Formats: sequence, C-alpha cells, structure tokens
Amino acid sequence: MLKIISKKRKSFSETLLLILLLVFLLFPTAQLNAGSLTSVKDTLATSRPSANTTITGTVNIGDTTVPVTSTGSIMAGDSVTLCVTNTCATTETKIVASVLSPTQLALTVGVANGYTAASILLYKSYSKHTFIIVPRSTVTNGKFIITMPGDTSGGPNNGIPGLNGFGFAGIATTSNFSLSPGTMGVVSTSSPSSNIVLTIPFTGTISSGTAQTIVVGVTSGLFNPVKSAAQGTADTYLIQVDETDNSSNVIDTTQIRDAVIESVTVTATVVPSLNFTINAVAQSTSVAGTTTDAASTATSVPFGNLTVNTNRTVAQYLHIDTNSNSGYVITAQSDGSLRKTNGTVITDFGLTPAENNANNGFGYSLQDKTNNPVSFHYNDSARTFNSAGFSSSSPVTVMSNGAPATGDEGWVIYRVRTAAAQAQGVYQNVITYIATATY
Repeated sequence: MLKIISKKRKSFSETLLLILLLVFLLFPTAQLNAGSLTSVKDTLATSRPSANTTITGTVNIGDTTVPVTSTGSIMAGDSVTLCVTNTCATTETKIVASVLSPTQLALTVGVANGYTAASILLYKSYSKHTFIIVPRSTVTNGKFIITMPGDTSGGPNNGIPGLNGFGFAGIATTSNFSLSPGTMGVVSTSSPSSNIVLTIPFTGTISSGTAQTIVVGVTSGLFNPVKSAAQGTADTYLIQVDETDNSSNVIDTTQIRDAVIESVTVTATVVPSLNFTINAVAQSTSVAGTTTDAASTATSVPFGNLTVNTNRTVAQYLHIDTNSNSGYVITAQSDGSLRKTNGTVITDFGLTPAENNANNGFGYSLQDKTNNPVSFHYNDSARTFNSAGFSSSSPVTVMSNGAPATGDEGWVIYRVRTAAAQAQGVYQNVITYIATATY
C-alpha cells in the first residue's frame, strides 16, 4: 500500500515541475513588463510618392523632351534629377515644364548631358514626419526607437528612391530632429537589414499619458518610397515605435502604418474678366486741390461759359476691375484740340506734365481715388496743377497696374483757360479711353 502511494506522489511532483518549466519557456519574464503605447500617430508633410523611372530613348544635349517608362506621380513644376547611369554618379537637376503623356516629359530648359536607355530620371518627394506618442509608462532617461522600412533595392543611404521603403536623403542627426516637451539627447541613426532605425534618447522623466511630439526632418526630411500600387491606391508601410528604459529594455511598443499615394491634380479655368467704367462727378467736388466748376456725365465734360484768364475745371473718374495676370493699361487719345467748326483751336498743354495752373490752354491732370493707379499726380514736384495735354497722334497712359486689380480708380481733372484774344464760339473735341488687359 505504501509503495503505491509513493508512486502517485512522484508522478504528481514531476507533472508540476513540467508545467512550471513550460510556463517559463512560453512566457519569459522580460516580456511581462512590455505593453502597448497608449497612442501613436505619424503625420507626413506630404504623402506624395517619389518616382524612379528609366529613360527609354536617346536624349541629346539641349533636348527638352525626355521619354520615360512612366511619368507616374511626376507633375509640372517638379524638380527632377537625371542620372547618366543608374548609379547616379553624374547628374543634373531640371524643372518639369509639362507632362506630355504617360511616357513623356517636357523640361523648361535643355539638358546639359546626353542620356541613353541606361539612364534614369528621379523625383524625390521629401517629407517631414511628425510623430505624436502618448506613453503608457513613466520612464526616466530612456529612448524612443522608430524603425521603418528602408529601400532594399539599393539601400536607404544611396540617395536614390526605391520601391520598398523610405530613404535617408542625407538626413543629419540631432539637428534634424526635435522632441517636445521632453528633453532630447544625441540622436543616432542606423540601417540594419535595409531598415531605417532612428534612436531618440531623452533625459529626465517622461510621465505616463504625457504626449510627446517627435519631428523627423526638421529642415530636411526623409524621401518617400516609389509607389508600386495602381494610381489612386496607396502603398502602406509598417513602422514600429518602441520606448525603452535606461537599460534598453522595451517598456512600451506599438506598430503603425504610413500610406503613400499620388497627389491629386486639380484644374480649373478662370474666365478672363474686365470691367471698365467712366463715371460722372458732381459740381463743387473737391479734387486736385480745387473744386469742380460744373458737373460731368459719363459721356460729356461741359465746361460752360469761359471767363477770360480764369481756370475752368470739370472732372470724371475711371474705375477698372480685371483678373488679368499682367494687369491692365488705360490710355486716352483725342481727335484733336478743342476747336470750332472753322478750325480755330484752343491750344493744348504740352504732352509732358508741367505746372499749368496759370497757363492758357486745355489739358488734364490726374489723382488717385482708390489704390495707386494713375500715371502722374496733380501735385508732383510740389506743383499746384501738374498737367499735360492730350495727344491726337498717339495714346497717353493715364492708369495702369501690372497685376490683377479690384476697384482701381483714378480722377481725371480737365482744365481750360483762355486769353482775351481767344475767338468767341463753341469749341469741342472727343477724348477716347481704351482699357487693355494683358492675359
């Protein structure tokens, strides 16, 4: 009986030891303290992919058209790198003028090197990564370690974008990183097994639940991978973020994914517009250092009866709106001097603006009403009435703007003065204004 009981006890003891051994093998004690970070997100300054495409034909020095396997995500205005060989030992950088087709690019200027079917063309999409990490644990003098896939085709350090991951793009350590509100130590980077590993140490204590912002690429970012999925479908890349203690034990860890996808080209056509009006000015309006003696209309400037050696002043104002990229010019031209039907004239002021406040003759001056569009001003050079005469042989510029304009307005102040010897009668001429926008 005793012998049988003894066997049962031995069997139970061996079973218990075996169970404990399996527990330790399956669940190592070092893993019991590791958990997930409360939250992690990575915001890319741009999710636009890089491009790496083969030049498919001969491109001679001076050529601006480049045939390629695929223009992919390349857009007009992009800065692209042309490499004579696929190692990019000899390169030049050009600006894309337009994408002629899915397999052809036009450059703004001709190439300085010759290229063959062994050459490649690159677009490097540099992106700053902003990680916001909320730790689960309180850690003193630890590290944040960010591991992301690097390009495996040539390695993440060769400066050539690839399909499988991100590239260093010459990113500097420490000065190109920031950590807040924590205090950052000296950053180190490495690329084991073609991965990119960024180690950001911190000094002091980072408390549980206190969000930390890590910026990778403060001044020069990593470049994004070349995309392999169809256009409009994102490629995604697994990124691991670890927080370790001061003995390099992993305390918290989380994996996230970044997506890389083409930018959307949005096009819209703004219809050219031009609005130009000539506007009446009432009698007794203060303008150009004087007051008007009569009211004008949009189509007439009636001076009325003239008194010998006395200035007579009437005004209009011009208004213009245009969305022209290069702005506008408003010119004026007369059909001749103020004249009677028999040909007798009132002399015009000279074509060059001058002081004509006490001079006999006919002409005009200008004053800004809204913005600063007029070509000269009534009080230039401290003059009382700086003015000029209209020309019948060539138009004179009265207003202009080299950019799109909204509500540009200028006064045109007409002035006439006659001597005692001026023949009596009705004098008349026609002034034509032309507004021209340059698109």
